[in-house]
This record gives sequence, structure tokens and C-alpha cells, in this order.
Amino acid sequence: MPDYVKRYDINKEEASFKEAVLNFQKEEIEEWYESLIEKITALDCKHFKFKSNTTQVRFHIERLIKSFKNSEYDHQDAKEITKRLSGIEKEKNEEFRKFHGIQEGSLFLIIREDEDKNQLVLAKIDHSSVIDDRSNVTSGVPKTPSVYKACIVTYITKPDFDIISVYIGDKGQSKVAKFWRDDFLECIQITNDEASTKNAFHEVEKKIRKYTRNSNNKNFDIDKYLLRNNLSTYFKTHEVYKHSEMIDFVVTQYKPENVELKKEELIKELSELPVKLKGTSQYFDLSFSIVDKELKTLRKTVYHIDKDIDLTIKNGFEDKEKITKVSDSTGKPCLLIKDVSSIDDFPIGNIKLVEETK
Repeated sequence: MPDYVKRYDINKEEASFKEAVLNFQKEEIEEWYESLIEKITALDCKHFKFKSNTTQVRFHIERLIKSFKNSEYDHQDAKEITKRLSGIEKEKNEEFRKFHGIQEGSLFLIIREDEDKNQLVLAKIDHSSVIDDRSNVTSGVPKTPSVYKACIVTYITKPDFDIISVYIGDKGQSKVAKFWRDDFLECIQITNDEASTKNAFHEVEKKIRKYTRNSNNKNFDIDKYLLRNNLSTYFKTHEVYKHSEMIDFVVTQYKPENVELKKEELIKELSELPVKLKGTSQYFDLSFSIVDKELKTLRKTVYHIDKDIDLTIKNGFEDKEKITKVSDSTGKPCLLIKDVSSIDDFPIGNIKLVEETK
């Protein structure tokens, strides 16, 4: 079920909008959301990216995602996004009046987060029918959503917030339709290499996490770290990505630390991955030129030591003996980092010698 749903009815003549009161049951909104995603993916969708991290919609999307779970959040970012759209629609409606102008509709902002993927959806939808037949057009969600324009933003929040993909669909491909991506979202279409680089790394890493999830007293922490490290090393040392070659480098040649790791199942799932993702915003080609700049935020792992300390490790780090778990003389757990090049500038506390215990 979506974690966040807002609907704003837009008056394109006055550049104004009104928030609708949504009345729906949990089962209804889940079914509606799945129908909406199907309608969006049926559009002529293409991969895009925001022109910069500071463009208006991109800025408010990040703030909305980081804030929507806060009970005191005032939804101002959702309103700012809608305000921008209503203003642009008024301007473009005058410009394109001879082409019948801008279509009437509502802007939906939806966030759904789960273990597999996090997505924010912006969709302009015809609001002429609603789930609750007793309601008027200012409440509810459309029974069978007619999608004019949409944007699916797939993102991660750890170790840092980053947008993995921007997937834009449009019912029309005329000059009128371009205002959604060019003026409102301020996005530019990206090459297949850029999209494939980011998607391949993210989707393969996601499968690694799935198969190295600890359960039933089975600990795969070391395997998870080493497999992810292999993946990062592959992207760092190859100019051209080849899917079968990547699987062999990252998984096939890997000798698990925990013999219960289901390596063959992981290899099978990775082999089928591009086919299963075809037609989605997470798709990547079987072969492409690796675009290094798309991997900057993905090439590190952050471990939360406690509420005040995070340990960031760059992927591609190969010495698994450099950092070890130890205990001090009182039995308290510690981390031992060996062969540090310099600790002279360490800002807090006293450095104490800790006797390593096996």
C-alpha cells in the first residue's frame, strides 16, 4: 500500500489548486495504485534525469521524501510542486490554446517504500470518476485512472539520498506535451548508457542483499560485504559492462564464507534479471559503456555503529582483515582498524591500545 497519497485539483485558468479530501479503504487504494502503475508503464515512457539537484521540483521531491513520515510535517513541499505546475499550466494554456490547450486534471503525489524499491510518483489524472460514488469530484481517487502525464522517481535513502532513475510518460507527444518534462519537471533525456550503469549496479546489489539477508541464525554479513565489493570492483575496473561477464566476476568465481549461501540461485536470478525488468524504469541493457559519474554515491557502504557514529567504507576496499571485531579487557565489543596511515588529526577522545582477542 502507498505510504503517502496527496491529490490536488488544478484550475489552469487561475493558476490555483485545491487539496482534495481522500476517502478510500486500504484494499481499494492498493488495487488503484497497481492499476495506476500499469497505466503509466503503458505510456511512451523514457528515461530522464533532473537538470541539477537544485531545480525546484527535484529540490522539493527530496525534502518531501525525507519529511513525509514526520507527524508534524505540513506537506509544504507537495504544495510547492503543485503550485509550480498550476502556474506553468496557466502560462502554457494561453500559449497552446489553438491546440485545445492544457487538459483538465488533478495532480497526484504518491510515495511507496518497501524492501525492493522506493518510488515517488507524480501523475496528472482525469478526476471525473472516484472510488466512492457518493463523493463529488473533489474527493476520492479515480476508479479507472486516465493518466495524461506521469513521472516515476526511483530512489534510495541509504547511505545517502540519491535518485536512481526518473521515468517519464506522456499520453501525447506534441509541443503541448513537452511542458511537463521541460518546463515543469526540468528534466533532460539521458542515454541508455547512463541509465543502464545506475540501474545495473542498483538492481544487482539489491539481489545480493536479498540472498545475504540474515535469518534462522544464519549470518551472511561477510558474504554480503564481499559480494558487494566484487560488484563495485567490476564497475571500477571495466569500461564496458557485459552481463554474463559481470555474473562470473562477481558471483560465479566467488567462494562463500558461509557455505549455506545459495549461490546458484543468486546466479540464476541475476541471469534472468534484465528480461524481468524489461519495460520498467529499472531496466538495463545486457551490454553498455559504464558511465563512472553515475556511480559516485553507490560506491560506498555506511555501517551504523551507534546513534552517534557511522563508519563509511569505500567499495573496492579489498583487505577484509583491516577492520575486525574485538573485545577490550572488560569484554566490551570494539572495532579494530589496523595500519591506519594517520590518526594525528582525529578530532575527539584519546586513542587507547586495545588487546585483540580471538
